[in-house]
Amino acid sequence: MSEDGQDVRALRRGFEAVTQGTRRFGSRDEVLRFYAAPLARLFGPDQLGALQVFGPEASDNVDVLLVEAMQESLLVRLGVDWATALGAAWKTLLELTFFGSAAESCAGQAGMVQQCALRTVSRVLATASGETLEQTVQLCVTARERISLGAMVAAVGAEPNRARARVAWTEALRLLGALPDRVANTTKGDVPQTLRGECWIDATLVRGLGDALQHATDKPEVELLRDVLVRLDRSGHLSRAADSSTAGFWPTILRTTATKSTTTTQWAKLRRVAGSSLRKRLDTTLLQTLQHAAMRGFAGTLVAPTETGKPGTEGSAFLSSATHAVVAASAHVMGIFIPPNSPADESDSDTDTEALHYVRTLKCTALSRVSQSPVLAWAWATYLLRAPVRDRLDCLTAALGRWADTARLARVLVDEELFLSTLIVCILASIASGSRELEDALVAVAHSRAVLDGVSAHLAHADPLVRRTGMLVGELLSERTARPGGKTLSFGAAIWNGTGEGREEARVLRALYHAWSHHSDAIAVRAATFKHDSAAVDTLFGPQQVVASSTLMSTVRAERKRSDGPKTRRLPQRVDARDTRTRPLISVIGDSDDEAPLSVSSPREGPLRMFSNHVRPHTPSESSSSSSDSDSDADDADQHEMHKLAADLAGVSTDDAASLFASAKPSSSRATAGVGDMDADREAHAPQFDKRVRAPVYVSQLAPLLKTSSRQSVRMGLRSAAALVARKAPTRTFGGEVDENAVDLTLALAALHDNFGIRRFEDMRRAALVEVACAAPVRVVGVLTEQVFGSQYSGVQRTAMLYALTEAAVRLSRAEQHGKAGHRAEAVAARVVSDTRRVGEQRVPQLRRERQLRLDTSRTTLVQEIRPGTSLAVDPDGRGWAAMAGAFVFPLLNRYLAYQALPSRGSLFEPDSLALLFDTLGVLISLAPATVLRPLGPVLLEALATLLISPSAGPETAAALSALAIFLHAHLELDSAASLLNDRTSVRMLKTLLPRVQMLFTQLNAHTGGTPAKVAARAATVLLQMDQLDQAQTQTIQNTLGFIPA
Repeated sequence: MSEDGQDVRALRRGFEAVTQGTRRFGSRDEVLRFYAAPLARLFGPDQLGALQVFGPEASDNVDVLLVEAMQESLLVRLGVDWATALGAAWKTLLELTFFGSAAESCAGQAGMVQQCALRTVSRVLATASGETLEQTVQLCVTARERISLGAMVAAVGAEPNRARARVAWTEALRLLGALPDRVANTTKGDVPQTLRGECWIDATLVRGLGDALQHATDKPEVELLRDVLVRLDRSGHLSRAADSSTAGFWPTILRTTATKSTTTTQWAKLRRVAGSSLRKRLDTTLLQTLQHAAMRGFAGTLVAPTETGKPGTEGSAFLSSATHAVVAASAHVMGIFIPPNSPADESDSDTDTEALHYVRTLKCTALSRVSQSPVLAWAWATYLLRAPVRDRLDCLTAALGRWADTARLARVLVDEELFLSTLIVCILASIASGSRELEDALVAVAHSRAVLDGVSAHLAHADPLVRRTGMLVGELLSERTARPGGKTLSFGAAIWNGTGEGREEARVLRALYHAWSHHSDAIAVRAATFKHDSAAVDTLFGPQQVVASSTLMSTVRAERKRSDGPKTRRLPQRVDARDTRTRPLISVIGDSDDEAPLSVSSPREGPLRMFSNHVRPHTPSESSSSSSDSDSDADDADQHEMHKLAADLAGVSTDDAASLFASAKPSSSRATAGVGDMDADREAHAPQFDKRVRAPVYVSQLAPLLKTSSRQSVRMGLRSAAALVARKAPTRTFGGEVDENAVDLTLALAALHDNFGIRRFEDMRRAALVEVACAAPVRVVGVLTEQVFGSQYSGVQRTAMLYALTEAAVRLSRAEQHGKAGHRAEAVAARVVSDTRRVGEQRVPQLRRERQLRLDTSRTTLVQEIRPGTSLAVDPDGRGWAAMAGAFVFPLLNRYLAYQALPSRGSLFEPDSLALLFDTLGVLISLAPATVLRPLGPVLLEALATLLISPSAGPETAAALSALAIFLHAHLELDSAASLLNDRTSVRMLKTLLPRVQMLFTQLNAHTGGTPAKVAARAATVLLQMDQLDQAQTQTIQNTLGFIPA
């Protein structure tokens, strides 16, 4: 009780009266005295500041509902009426009420107040306008600096009920991440820059994570912070690459933990509770951030652009003191956030030694497929200096194994080759001469079969830069392991002198190797100056620019004042209010023919939901007398009729509808309690848990489950969709149940987003789409073909639809031998390229003799299945793939051509989406029967011409050339391309495409890896096939004229 004898319930009702406008204040002191009482209860009178003279003695904590009522009254009423009159006390009152005290002893209370503030602000933003909206937006800007994840973690940790604590923490994170969107919806996009999505996430969740991590002492608190990382990962913020403004996860977390001495220990605890995939993502994004920091200047490359073509100046930037600083800072950050004593892969065993962790970290992180520069390779070698010499030798062995991998060399890029070469040179230079045992181990590594084969593979590579890096590594290994007076490997000075083709890069790496001790000492001196982590972070990203909170508030006010003035001074015309009475959703029709008066219900508040409330609202009867037995019987009959009608509408059984409509009778205590009285039921404000969702029995239940906002419902629908559709495919037993619901189910599956992080979400969605497409191909294929070109779908959704088309066609044609699911386009294209190459080599005598002399060690079975040249799978009754193949190919091509002509074509016409589309077409063409292949030529060649009119070396060009090669190969196998040569339109269009294909092959023939090499290979295949067409046409003419060769 307070001094005025008011209890918690009376205080809450008083604040509700202020919000509703029924409670007024007469003076400033009365306002402050009224609001200081609950604040003193929560934080004590010492934390009230300017309000201390009005606060009573501290007592028990205030109820959560009281805090929310006080916060809502401040925003809705007090901020409009008394903000100016209260002066400086208004700011103190606002910050204490919404953010609590900054004292460490009040962290738990402050966290509870901030959780209430998130709920209150989200609720007020839904209806705020005018001055209230402006006050709420300014409060959100202040929350950007004042909100504390550490305080909320303390409040959640103090909750004795663990289930309730988990729900409260999840709700707090959800509301905190959604606050910018709520402000944007309320202000119609007029959001201050400080409340933009990325800026808000950096300032609240990421910075709060760094601050709260320093005070997380036990495992439950660290696991709560792990939830923050998971939410950042699912929202895509963790994977967002660092930009020029140094915004992002890692720049923010590095600056937040810069001055903390416990960062290394606390971050290791957080990594330990994180999953293996999350740890890999953290390491990958950290490397990308360090790569961005290293590439800000010319020091990111071995030879700067200003040094190219100037012998003697190469390496001036790379070997400078600026690079020493970047290397020292990067190695310092790696040592903190990629600790060697923390597992970096799927194995979480604690039995390994720390030495094994160094090698594991190098293999799983440094040697991953993340693009890294030579500066980062130097930083990795500096990072490994803290490891024993024997462990560095193991790391060198792992790096050489990756460097010598022939599969990697077949598709190697220049950046990856330079990174690995620099890493090997630096680690080799860091291994000083030691014991006899160490030297023998180094000699064994350098003379191993893998390393020798790697040097030979580099020498045989087509790229001169790759060849020279292989020569350099071979020479340095030979020089390091040579015996005194022994002979060393040397390729001669002519290989290294001059410019271009990797000569400058090789000279820079050789200089770094021979002057390693000098550079290593300079880096050590620079690292010693990093007394605090802030110096290392400033070296990587530059000094931090601090913006005061007052500047943020003035910016918000300036942005709010830029709105235009009124367009007119005339008041709007007064009109009478419309009759808002609505008809009931379901009305029971009696048996009598007399028309009863239409019952009208008052409009409902909130969204209309069907079968979602477990408890029906209690409506008091207008009659004071109790119901008789006849009335209760009539009510039961009416309920039965309503259940039956609802079951017909929703497509469920009557028993399911009755269980969903079942309601608990309201207790007498709830009936007599007031509407706003939450103390009548102490559990009224407790978190409500969803009821377990039943597995669907009918196909008609799948689409409603997938359209809900419940994670359990969506997960149950996805898990049951594929099996249920496959079990109820059109048969005599189930009739046309799948056909009737196929379109609705297909649209629901295609529109799904993984908003809940469901495991195997994409696999289950694709499997369901494939089953529906196979069960009802006539209906579903047309829907998928139409929806693929919709601009409202993302790349993941469009990929799922194209995958369903491909797999459905493969299953219906019974041609599962065409590669594995998801990789069929590459398998079909590889088979076509191999067959075309074999035919082309038969025409060259030298190659034909060499092939005949080559020993073939392959084995074949004694009995082999004979398959026709074209994929023509027909059911025994005459219906099947041959009858429906055209429905897969032609609509896809026609819609592509139609959308190609539109001025705004959406994201479908991006390179990756186009590559997926033409890969799908390639597989469908390989499965097409002769009845589809013959008329396909003009349409397909027109679609290819629109893409190859200005060809590039991207994946879409490779996919288009693959589709063309598959089409020509199918015609050559069908009838030696006779039907294609008889089509004059197709022949004319092929002649138009021939110069473009020749140009692509000429430009990209020198490439030996990556997408350009793939495009060149596909172009060569098409050119060989066109040569076969030309010879077939010549042979046809000779046979027609009766020409007999000599």
